[in-house]
Amino acid sequence: MRGIKGPGPGCNFQGALDTLTRIEGVVPIVHSTAGCVIQHYHALRAGGSLGAFLEGFEVPSSNVWEKQIIFGGASRLREQMKNAVKVFSGDLYVVLPGCESEMVGDDAAAMTAELAGQGAPVICYEGAGFKGDAYSGYAGVTEAIFAQLPGVAAIPAKGGERSVNILGLVPGQDPYWQGNLAELGRIFHRLGVRVNTFFGSGQGLESWKRAYRADLTIVVSRWGIRAAKLLEDRYGVPSLELNGAFLGEQETGSALRKAAALLGEERELEPFLQAEKSRFVYALRQIRDYYYAHFPRNYGIAGDEGAILRYGKFLGGVLGFSLKAAIITDAPAGEENPRPAAELEGLTEKVYCSKDRGEIAEIIVDTRPQLILAGAPEKALARRLGIPLLRVSSPAGRMMLNRSNLGYTGALTVLEELWELFVPADPGPYPIR
Repeated sequence: MRGIKGPGPGCNFQGALDTLTRIEGVVPIVHSTAGCVIQHYHALRAGGSLGAFLEGFEVPSSNVWEKQIIFGGASRLREQMKNAVKVFSGDLYVVLPGCESEMVGDDAAAMTAELAGQGAPVICYEGAGFKGDAYSGYAGVTEAIFAQLPGVAAIPAKGGERSVNILGLVPGQDPYWQGNLAELGRIFHRLGVRVNTFFGSGQGLESWKRAYRADLTIVVSRWGIRAAKLLEDRYGVPSLELNGAFLGEQETGSALRKAAALLGEERELEPFLQAEKSRFVYALRQIRDYYYAHFPRNYGIAGDEGAILRYGKFLGGVLGFSLKAAIITDAPAGEENPRPAAELEGLTEKVYCSKDRGEIAEIIVDTRPQLILAGAPEKALARRLGIPLLRVSSPAGRMMLNRSNLGYTGALTVLEELWELFVPADPGPYPIR
C-alpha cells in the first residue's frame, strides 16, 4: 500500500484556524500543542497566504505538554482562556481544541460555557485535525459561529437595508480569495443590496451579525452548504447554490439574473450586465491576435471543484480550450468513491479525485496537456515536462492581494495571466497563415 505524497490541504484544525484568522476582531484560543499553530503558520507563510488580524506566534494557545496529555489539560485551558480575554481585545473569542485535547477528553465546550456565563463573548468549535481536511474545517467553524453567536452577542433587528450572504469561498485554500470576495461584493452590490462576505478588510463580526437578517445566501461551493442550511432552517434565510460560482460574461450574467429574480431586483440589473459585457468584449479584441498566434488549445487542472468548474466553463466555452484532465483536490474526506458535480461531465471525459501530489503528477504526465493549472508543488514537474504552469491552487506561492479568478474582473485576470505565460517579450510580427 503506497502512502500519500505531499497531501495538499491541511487538517480540519488548520482549516478552522485559517478561517478564524481571516475575520477582523475574532481571537482564536487554541487548546493544543505548540506545534499545531506554528506548523499552520509556516505552511501558510510558504504558500504566500497569511491572515491579517492574528497569525502565527500571536495566536493565544495553551501549548499543552506531556503533563496535560497524561492528567488532562482542563485547568491549563481555563487559565489560558482567562488570560487571552484580558490581553487580547476581541469582538469574539473562539476556543479551538486540537487532536490531543480531544483524545484525552478535555471538555472545552463546558469551560467555554463557564467563561461565557461570566459575560465574555466566547464560543467553542471542537475541530480536531483528525475530523477532516482544511475545507471541512472551514465548513465546521462557520456553522459553529452562526449556531453559537446569538447566545453571546446581540443580533440586530432587520432594518430597511437589504443584504445577501456569500458562503463557500474558502479563504486560504483559494489563493484569489481576497480579490474574489471583492468581486462578489462589487457585482452583487449592483443589485441594490449590502453584501456580507464575512472575511477580509472591512468584514468584521458585524457582518456575521447581519447574516441572520439577510434576504438571501449565495452558496458558491459545497463547503458553504452546512452554514447556509443552518441560517435557512433556524432564521428563514433562503439560499441559492451556484456551485463553482462563475467566471466570464456569460456565466456571471446568468448567475446574477437568478439572484436578481429571487430578490426582485431585475430592473436594476440589465444596464450593468450590458456595460460589463462591453468591457469584456473590448478586452477580448485586444488579445485576439495573441490568442491565435500563441495561446494553447488544451490544458489540465488540479484544484478544488469550484475552481475547476469556473475555469472549465470559461476556457472551454469562451476560449475554446479542451480540458484533458480535471483533478479534484477537495473531495470530502472519508468518501471512498466521491462523485464529482454533474456539471463536470460535460467539460471533460477524465475526472479524477486525488489529494496525492504523486498521483496528480502521474495523471499530468499521462495526459500531457499544453498548459497546467495547479499549485506551486507542480513547478518542478512543469519544468521537467516543458509545460507552462499557471498557479491557481493552494499552495500557490504567490502573493495575491487583489487578483480575482471569478466574475467579470476575474475573466480579465485570466486573459492577462495567459498572455504573460505564452506571449514572449518580443512576439514579433503576426504570423501569416
